[in-house]
Amino acid sequence: MRLIFSAVVGLVWATCAVAPSNVYAQDYRPGYIIRNNMDSVSGYVEYATEKKNTSYCMFRSSRKGESVKLTPEELSAYGFIDDKRYTSTVWPDSTVKEKVFVKVLTNGPLKLYQYRQSFLVRKDNLMLLPVPKKQMVRNDGGSLSSVVDVRYKGLLNILVADCKLATGETKYTENDLTKLAVDYNKCKGFEEVAKKRKPMFKLNYSAFGGYSKTKLNVYDYPVSLEPSSTVTSGLGLDISSPRVFDRIFFTINASYLKNIFQVYNKTTQDDDIIHQEAVMNFTSIKIPFGIRYNFLRNENTPYIKIGFTTSTLIDHDIKTSEVVETADGLVFVKNYSTEGFAIKTNPKGFWAAVGYNRKIFNVQWYLEAWSESGSGFMGTTTHRYSDMNSFSLLFGIRF
Repeated sequence: MRLIFSAVVGLVWATCAVAPSNVYAQDYRPGYIIRNNMDSVSGYVEYATEKKNTSYCMFRSSRKGESVKLTPEELSAYGFIDDKRYTSTVWPDSTVKEKVFVKVLTNGPLKLYQYRQSFLVRKDNLMLLPVPKKQMVRNDGGSLSSVVDVRYKGLLNILVADCKLATGETKYTENDLTKLAVDYNKCKGFEEVAKKRKPMFKLNYSAFGGYSKTKLNVYDYPVSLEPSSTVTSGLGLDISSPRVFDRIFFTINASYLKNIFQVYNKTTQDDDIIHQEAVMNFTSIKIPFGIRYNFLRNENTPYIKIGFTTSTLIDHDIKTSEVVETADGLVFVKNYSTEGFAIKTNPKGFWAAVGYNRKIFNVQWYLEAWSESGSGFMGTTTHRYSDMNSFSLLFGIRF
């Protein structure tokens, strides 16, 4: 069982190591570029960090095509379908000499852009809204006090005054500044078409069932227990952030397991025959949690999972016996016990898995191979008297 676990973990790391960098290190999404002559070309654009997105655009004409690096000098704009859009512009002052890409937040009479942590507006001319900073000023009494530079509010108040709007409590954030710009544009009769942006967070539920084989090793126990083979079923939850990166998920499952470990051993001593038998039943709820990584963006993709697991023991029954059969045909129950073991009600461990997800008839089906290693059901909160290793093959549905 440990060999299986090592093999699964090795397969996970090997897959990451040999996978081409353009599969797992880059995220290309359907988008477009607009050249300086206003020709528009559809393709796939790298969904990178804001620092990269404002510096250059990585573009592919097809999903598996060659990547081309395009600068703000070469493009008028680029963007992602139903998502962010960037336009090329000259910086409003001499601090930045070359053109840059700025993210378009609003269009209309009052245009709002974002460049990394800064915001720009264009009404008649493009201007930078100063980033609010704390400053130390000396008051009339000679003592120093901290004030926040909010010159951006003064500039905005001038720009929106003809609609009798004011900045008020508007903060230097994307949401607050966008709301003010949208309100001004509505006042001027401009209604921007709402874009269906990808959600910040997305939940996917799953139901699964399968086969599980578990090996329980009890320290200092005279005989080795046979592995437990059982069916399992459960529910799962995956949490992702499609707007940030839609191939990494936080995953958590809950599954029901009923393991039966048993052993029968027959030995001889002098002329006597000794029969040793043990039956151990454990019913538990297992909760593994960790990270899932999809190698491809679409629903048909291989993936890997890795994380930690904890179990809650909800019922157990342990019976051990030793029967001595003498040469005279007499039978003696030398020992029969249901106690004598310290029970660990919350064993923990770690796990790794590989799987494949495929969409069939608008339903996502998946197959996973799990391997897990950790503490067993024998032990205390401070001491470990057993360990468990398991392998599971699961088949499920995501929705």
